Amino acid sequence: MLIVSEEPQLTIGYSVLANRLKNLIYPSLTIPHKVLVSVQNPTNTPFVKKAEIKYLESIDVVMQPVIDLVRTLHPSKIWEDMSPLFYTTFWTLSMNDCFVPSTAYEKQRASLKQKLNALDENTELSKAKQKKEKEKIMIMLDKLYEEENKQKDHVNHVKARFEKEKEFWFPQSK
Repeated sequence: MLIVSEEPQLTIGYSVLANRLKNLIYPSLTIPHKVLVSVQNPTNTPFVKKAEIKYLESIDVVMQPVIDLVRTLHPSKIWEDMSPLFYTTFWTLSMNDCFVPSTAYEKQRASLKQKLNALDENTELSKAKQKKEKEKIMIMLDKLYEEENKQKDHVNHVKARFEKEKEFWFPQSK
């Protein structure tokens, strides 16, 4: 069972999620139980964030029609080497889905902090104007932290998606 950390009473059966994923990718394929076990707990911990579960479930729902369409657009020979899931997963992602540019965020925050310090040294501005400018900079700093945290959360969701799907990206050897 999958235990959601924010609401312990809410549980989702791993086998249900694993079977939905298997049927989504390879409808005619029988996946051994040992593979399903590895999909059952993508983070190797008993607790998964509620938002992460919602993300993973919504990806399944949204991507199913795309996977079905992609499967028909290419010759069946292509799907002998990779699954439509693998193809659509990486076709729909961008670098922002896989990487957080933390150094860029840090540089921007440092620049704003320099402006904040420069305001204290600027004697030409009135106290009211200084205060107003400081508030603007503080709001921008807060927004940068918030944006970076949202980006980190998103990248973590995508990594959880990779963990969940990776066993199904390439057909099992026969």
